[in-house]
Amino acid sequence: MSINKKNNNIKAKIARKLYSYYSLKYSCEISYHAQIGKGLFLPHLNGIIIHGGSIIGDNCCILQQVTIGENGNKIKGVSPKLGDKNEIGAGAKIIGPITIGDNVVVGANSVVCKDFESDVIIAGVPAKIIKSRLVK
Repeated sequence: MSINKKNNNIKAKIARKLYSYYSLKYSCEISYHAQIGKGLFLPHLNGIIIHGGSIIGDNCCILQQVTIGENGNKIKGVSPKLGDKNEIGAGAKIIGPITIGDNVVVGANSVVCKDFESDVIIAGVPAKIIKSRLVK
């Protein structure tokens, strides 16, 4: 084994240990495979789970106890895609191969399992459009 491969293996082991340590310390599991844009705001880390295949746009705010991931019962390997400037309320679940547009507010404890366009406020179980926000 070359020195370069050995160093990479050591770095990978250290990274996994640090990931496990901080996941337990903060009760938060954000996969390092997730594609997350700049400006992500997590005011309360407790209980946030973001699956590795998820895509999150720029300047999003995610509150505590939010799950963003795939629906393991139906289609595996396809995770949600969130646009820019979204606000995800506490306890919301965003599950499955769905796309949420830009400037969307997801209400607390909502369950989102279908696509939504940009500039809307959604809430409920299952989530539905509560209000359209026209941006002028």
